[in-house]
Amino acid sequence: MPVIRVFAGSDGAAAAAAVMGAMAVKLSQPVAAPDSSLASRPEKAQTKNPHQLTRDQHVFPHRTMLRFADAKGGVDLHDLVRNTVRRTSARDVTFCARRAWDQRAEAGYMRETEKAFQSFAATIVDGGVATVATDQVATVTRMYALWYIRSRYRAIEAQEIKLNGLKGHSLTKAEEEQLEKESRAFIRDGGLIPARQLNGLEIEQRMNAFHEQLSYIDRWGVIRPQSGEFIVPDVSNRTIIPISPVIALVAGAPDGQISEGNLADINSAVRQDSVAYFFARDISACPF
Repeated sequence: MPVIRVFAGSDGAAAAAAVMGAMAVKLSQPVAAPDSSLASRPEKAQTKNPHQLTRDQHVFPHRTMLRFADAKGGVDLHDLVRNTVRRTSARDVTFCARRAWDQRAEAGYMRETEKAFQSFAATIVDGGVATVATDQVATVTRMYALWYIRSRYRAIEAQEIKLNGLKGHSLTKAEEEQLEKESRAFIRDGGLIPARQLNGLEIEQRMNAFHEQLSYIDRWGVIRPQSGEFIVPDVSNRTIIPISPVIALVAGAPDGQISEGNLADINSAVRQDSVAYFFARDISACPF
């Protein structure tokens, strides 16, 4: 269970109980279906963003995306809504949630999960390691769980949620951002809490629960195609994590090479799972 630090003054106990009550309601519901059309306009940070709060939050790890990028930082984006392909930056906001979770989540458990995964993935991409050792299986599985859940909670329908029975506090924008930087939740006048704070908590708890569900995974195979390249979906539905255009980690699979036909089957299935887009280093190099 995550530790929740709430700025609430004399209402501390009531505020913490209200937050936990709201979380209990959220967690009693099924995992959300991905639907970016529900996204409301994100709250703006102060001018010049003095607390360096992350506003564009990558759903698929940005460091992994950069392995798909060319020298100019570009990737191919297939927009399924418009049925178009365009060359764009790996920093394109299409790949990002727009302040959908709080800084506690972004700079805390998400960063820790990605850091552990990236440190290991780099050893495979660089050729220093050829297999996922037993003691690294949980690191990969946890990253997959984060990606899976994050891709389903990248949009928040309303920017504030009312907690009944609380008055809240009148805080300036600067005070709110300082609290968020300190990983502390806060409740505004009228008992309103920023939805991103609850979303960050929900993602964490659902990620932990899903990680437990995936405990049956005892190996991740390092898969390389004989020819062709992998695509990456916007929504993860299969236990496959591409870590470069020509390397993917696949749960339960043995290490080794696959044929171009096998790769086409994987890419076709991943394309079918995608909701709004998928991307690749060069889509023309990706068989379907």
